[in-house]
Amino acid sequence: MIKKIKIGVITSSRADYGQLRNLIKLMKHDKKIILQLIVIGSHFNKNRGYSFKEIVKDKFKISAKLKLKQSKFGPKDISNYTSETLKGVSKIIIKLKPHMILLLGDRYETFAAASAALFHNIPLVHLHGGEVTSGVIDEPIRHSITKMSDIHFVANNIFKKRIRRMGEKEKNIFNVGSLTAENVKSFKKKGKNEIEKKFNFKFKKKNFIVTLHPEKELKNTKRLVKNTLAAMRFLPKDCLLIFTSSNIDKDSNFILKEIKKFNNYNSNSIFIPNFGYENYLSCIHICDGVIGNSSSGITEAPLLRKMVINIGDRQKGRPLSSNIIQCGYKIEEIKESFFNLLSKKKKIGIIKSYYYRKNTKNEILRVIKKINLKNIKEKKFVD
Repeated sequence: MIKKIKIGVITSSRADYGQLRNLIKLMKHDKKIILQLIVIGSHFNKNRGYSFKEIVKDKFKISAKLKLKQSKFGPKDISNYTSETLKGVSKIIIKLKPHMILLLGDRYETFAAASAALFHNIPLVHLHGGEVTSGVIDEPIRHSITKMSDIHFVANNIFKKRIRRMGEKEKNIFNVGSLTAENVKSFKKKGKNEIEKKFNFKFKKKNFIVTLHPEKELKNTKRLVKNTLAAMRFLPKDCLLIFTSSNIDKDSNFILKEIKKFNNYNSNSIFIPNFGYENYLSCIHICDGVIGNSSSGITEAPLLRKMVINIGDRQKGRPLSSNIIQCGYKIEEIKESFFNLLSKKKKIGIIKSYYYRKNTKNEILRVIKKINLKNIKEKKFVD
């Protein structure tokens, strides 16, 4: 009989670690759990700010690291990287022998890790399944991970119903809300002076966080980036644009190159590859709005009561709160959205969050501990 459950928690990027951090902390102090923290993916990428340092700073014991070099992001490069990740995670599973694997989201590294767990017959717990983002490759990856997974923690009933329609058993799907949304409600906000000092810049009269991620098609990524940057030249000089790095996806190097070029000729913009999760949330809280196509504009910004300009198709399919201005790729559309945001033409009223529920991390832990450990090898789960 298994007295303690060994849970391999896999984090592949700054984004999923920021969401998982408080759950990991809860697991670390639970006497019935042996936490095995497995760090892979872009955490070790220089251009994304070496985000594994956040984990070290938080004083979590890292059970295994998978450091793979990735500087190119074409289809062949990503295919090879995914293959190497699968092999690397397979070796880690053989070494650590976790009773289950927990992972979040829809990265190709996460897909590789889920595949390794499937091949080793390790029960798989997945967070944030059932969501739709039809403008990006993440959606088929996310749904594939759902079909490989055994326990599903989703952010709302829309997503729960979608997973049920995919053929998963309802008793293994739990609507617990989003860890991200819960984190926004509880994080310790940092003030202007602290952020300015830490990252060596000064806020202006108006300030905007800008995060641009690749779209599914390169032509749309180019339209998104070039037209957004072109429209930004019409913004008043008292507006500061705070750019952050894109995910490590296909065509992400193109975005990085264009942002750096833009910043070289614009005194009203800066580039910070990796804020760290709480600094990033604090910056959203300080700023006047969020611009781009990041999921943080969909999940975090509504809870911080900030206006969002969501550009293009990357987040297409997600339910949108009333603070979000949706626009296409055309320069004139983007400019008009900027004007609406700056003039406060669109007022922030009551904002409904599609992602927040109370006690998300505690509910996840409660369900995990309820799993019938006696039958875990046979993959019989909730009693």
